[in-house]
Amino acid sequence: MKLKIFISIVLLGLLLNSNPAFAQNNGRISGTVIDRTTQQKIVAASITLVGTSIGAVTDSLGYFRITNIPLNTYSLQISSLGYNNKTLFNLIIGSGNETVLNVELDATADQLEDVIIT
Repeated sequence: MKLKIFISIVLLGLLLNSNPAFAQNNGRISGTVIDRTTQQKIVAASITLVGTSIGAVTDSLGYFRITNIPLNTYSLQISSLGYNNKTLFNLIIGSGNETVLNVELDATADQLEDVIIT
């Protein structure tokens, strides 16, 4: 009788310990944002999952990481001052593996109006 109780407790403990492995309901995205022409890292670029309030900002090395993303398919918008916005469509966020992106942005070609000094 004691053996049956011991085996039951051991099996219950194994089931409870393995449960967190099956409970991953969130995904992750990380990567870098760089200038397409110069290949320099872009600091303070804004990364946002379209239609949500989830996002991040690149650090001093152009790196970002977003965690705790509900599993789904998203569009990711990347923007930075002086660069054209870029949107990546149909990113599938799954549990277990982190989605790693390397994004290149094109500099804007804004032209200022003439200045006349009198």
